[in-house]
Amino acid sequence: YGTKIDLQPVSENMKQWQDQMWFWTVSGRHTDLVTSLMSDLKGTDQDAVDQQIQAAQGKPRQPWLVWVAANKAYAEARFADANTLCNRLKSDFPKHLLCAESAFPPQALTEKEDERDKAKDDAKKPKDDKPKYEDAVSGVPVDRLLAAIALDERFKTDHQAFFAGSAPDSKETVVIKIADLGEIEIGLFAKAAKKHVEEFKKNITAELYKGMRIHQIKRARKGQDEETAPVTVHLGHPKSKETDRPKWKEPIEAKEEDILEFEDNKLSFFPGMVAAEQEKEGKSSARRFFMVVNDCASSYDGDYVIFGKIIRGMDILKEIAEGDFLTETEDDSGQGVPARDLLIESTKLKSQ
Repeated sequence: YGTKIDLQPVSENMKQWQDQMWFWTVSGRHTDLVTSLMSDLKGTDQDAVDQQIQAAQGKPRQPWLVWVAANKAYAEARFADANTLCNRLKSDFPKHLLCAESAFPPQALTEKEDERDKAKDDAKKPKDDKPKYEDAVSGVPVDRLLAAIALDERFKTDHQAFFAGSAPDSKETVVIKIADLGEIEIGLFAKAAKKHVEEFKKNITAELYKGMRIHQIKRARKGQDEETAPVTVHLGHPKSKETDRPKWKEPIEAKEEDILEFEDNKLSFFPGMVAAEQEKEGKSSARRFFMVVNDCASSYDGDYVIFGKIIRGMDILKEIAEGDFLTETEDDSGQGVPARDLLIESTKLKSQ
């Protein structure tokens, strides 16, 4: 709905003209409300959203709140929730302008492409030239959203590889127990990353990580878009067995036997993937690794070797990643030593 409304000449059909005027008036009146609601609901879980909708019972903002919540669910690919909210809107507010048929329903208008924009000489463009927008599309806003949801649901069903990481191909898993938090269980890609998995299993059997600590967290720095910044948790620095935390940042001189050749397995960084840290010349560390909390495909695919996937304990990983840093400077940069003492109590290899 209206980021910009371009009124056409008065139609011979007075009803159409009235609808168009109503479209313009409502869009201007509710843009600020909807923008505010979208901001309020950003990062809010579904239970809290439902509570806000319930609190708005009988108020003019309630249908708009349901509408924004439906769009939020759709944007997060929670299609079932989005469908439920849309149908709730239709059932509870059948005469609302979001649910009523109109030649000019509330909608965002797309700016038309102007051929003059392609001109290299800006002087050829009129200084006061105003942008032009595509015509409003008739229909029912909530029905158009339902149609978009259905289309994306079908696409997701037909292209699962775009939305979910590959399943581990080994019957063995690794269980890492973190003090005062619980266990993280990692499935292994024994076929896709054979050398990396073999080395990882050797390290687990030798209890290499026992007594170490999570030595680094990476996430969005202050002012950075949190939705696109990689969020990672790192383990394997040998100095993390000591309590002198500044040593956890010291560079590591890797021995030749602790370096692995890159295995190009085409796995992608979906949430929960586990990968080896880099060494020189694009090679991998045989000991240090990191776990990703969010989708890091655009930042990391092709640069690191994925050898595992978390199959239990993602809630623990998220809690670690959201924890405080040791210093305010690290908090500003989004990278550093966790303030919490995240000790590895034990590790074990488990057969399913």
